Amino acid sequence: MAALGASPNDGTGTASSYTLAASNCTPRFISVSDSTGCSLTRASIRAFTKQDMEDQQTKEVGMDRIIAQTKEARMVGVPERTLTDLLLSRHVSLGGGSGGSQGSVIAPFTLVPQTNVVNANYFNIVKTSCDPNDLGTTDTDAGAKAAPQGGHYGGAWAARTGNQSADFGGTNDLSVNVSGTASDVTTHADKISAAADHSPHLGRIAVVVQLASETMGSISSNATLTGYKSQLKNLGRFFTPGSYVLLENIDESADSLSQNAVFRVIEAASRTTADATEASLSGVAVGGHYAVLVLEPNISAAGWRADSVSSAKHAGLKKYLPRAGTISIMANSVSDYEKYCVQGPALNPTNLISYWQQTSRWTHKYSDEYLKALQAPMTSNWFKKFRELPLAQQRKQQELMSERAFYNTVFYGDQINENQTVEKYTSLPTVTDPDVNGDNCVIEYKANALGIRTQLSECGKVYGGGMATSGKQAALNLDVLFETIYQLKRYREATAGSVDTIDIMTDRFTAAQIRDVMIKYYKSKYSTDVNMFVNIGQKVLDMDNAVALEYNSYYLPDQGVNMAIFTDTYFDDRVSAFNAGGVTNSDPAVNQTPALARARGRTMWLIDWSDVAVNLLGTKSVKRQTNLADDQYNCVIQPNVKHYVLNSKKFEVRIGDPNRHAIIENITEGCPTITVSGCDLS
Repeated sequence: MAALGASPNDGTGTASSYTLAASNCTPRFISVSDSTGCSLTRASIRAFTKQDMEDQQTKEVGMDRIIAQTKEARMVGVPERTLTDLLLSRHVSLGGGSGGSQGSVIAPFTLVPQTNVVNANYFNIVKTSCDPNDLGTTDTDAGAKAAPQGGHYGGAWAARTGNQSADFGGTNDLSVNVSGTASDVTTHADKISAAADHSPHLGRIAVVVQLASETMGSISSNATLTGYKSQLKNLGRFFTPGSYVLLENIDESADSLSQNAVFRVIEAASRTTADATEASLSGVAVGGHYAVLVLEPNISAAGWRADSVSSAKHAGLKKYLPRAGTISIMANSVSDYEKYCVQGPALNPTNLISYWQQTSRWTHKYSDEYLKALQAPMTSNWFKKFRELPLAQQRKQQELMSERAFYNTVFYGDQINENQTVEKYTSLPTVTDPDVNGDNCVIEYKANALGIRTQLSECGKVYGGGMATSGKQAALNLDVLFETIYQLKRYREATAGSVDTIDIMTDRFTAAQIRDVMIKYYKSKYSTDVNMFVNIGQKVLDMDNAVALEYNSYYLPDQGVNMAIFTDTYFDDRVSAFNAGGVTNSDPAVNQTPALARARGRTMWLIDWSDVAVNLLGTKSVKRQTNLADDQYNCVIQPNVKHYVLNSKKFEVRIGDPNRHAIIENITEGCPTITVSGCDLS
């Protein structure tokens, strides 16, 4: 190896016949940056260099050793694969620490702050105290003279106190006076008073609201998404006393007329549904967060009282008695001469998440006698070729298996057992000193790194073919896929600027189905040349102008983004391998046919590679050999020395924001479904 390194790569020198081109031995560096829209179509592919290592401050944990080991694997014949090089390029050195917080000497996890996208822009009405029939039909109806309190939220509602006060440091000990004067509604007490206490204005209503189910884009009737919702508590804090809210809904007539109504916030309380009784009252499932508000219409108390006893005015009041609708927050109206010190919520979008560390080892060993047998001129060729392998071939196989196992772990790694939690990590398997004469103290706890798919699955970002979070097997639903792509675009743009392409990696069979369906879709929907929307056979070249990645690009006008379908042999091999069927076990019966198995093997990765990091906490490589100073060799002239090359790396896999990713799997071989919607011209 020294001769190889010393010989120039110019065709001269004693080792020139063994010198490899640099690109054959040096793995490629595939850079995907936020600044380029998070897409592989803009990936910069070049050779890994020492400068790349120094730029990432790699000396402390041996990132240079990672690249050296990969170069060794290339030199002994391990083939270059684009997907492997892409994952290699996501290696990030942590410089001996663990990023975000100082790494523990013994704990096998790292706590890291994560910033979430917060969208508290729209709220949906779940239940109200309103019943438009309370207004009555004649001037003399008794119901017309009372506050509209006969609706679904507890009839004449009782006082409710918030139960989330611990989340914001305690309740305000000032009570809210509900007399209706502006100066009396200037504190937030996290409670609502009983309906009877709101007699100053008979038009006041109680409303239960939750965050709108989708806050980052449009949803069509053919595409229902789940999982893209800000999870916030203390929703009542958004509704400060004295502020105004806008209600948008439709009336209850046969014509479904649109209508707006503006209300002033009188009181608000933040609640988490505690039990089935509260769930029945509020309409919010157990454990769900909601706010219950007391709202006053922008009609004076005297005006409401006068209109409520006039059947001619009833129709104009009904929009202030909503039973459904969407609410958004408006500014308050407070004079500089009035007392007002209510502060709205200050949201901290950061939470702590845990990443788990794993140490992986691989070994290469041989003995002096093994080398002699391979090199001896009298050893038969049959023995050399069919019974024993040259060390270089052994290294090739070992490095290839180690590489595959590592990257399978990067993607699919799971917990070592049920105790792999921050609270119970001390119950994990322990590592002690192997010295039998040692003190048997615990050196560290063992854990497994959680892979990319595992982390996304825990966050509900792994879907079945029909795009159901249950993972149900089905044909690919392109309607939902398009909306998912739009959601990913919006989330990535929150931190990455403009995003005009979403990458999808899959097998050639699925890619071909999408190509055929998309061509028909464009022709049917737009009746124009498909070349306006489709670019087939696009290529990403590496530094040697060799094809590193191939993809087809489809522009989605309704979503304003390109869908890039990449193919890689890794995904093809999965489909071929997942082909077992006809299992004859009858107790219990096995429901698996070759078609069902292939569907399980088909997968699509909508991964934002700029958000993925394989963090290296340390790498080590040592060479050991037989200890010739051991007493057992005192009388041996020629010992059979055994050589060991021991390698290890300690790593963790980090997903920055699961909302930037999606995985689709369990896709049947049926044709993808898509709806061609449009309006006829008259």
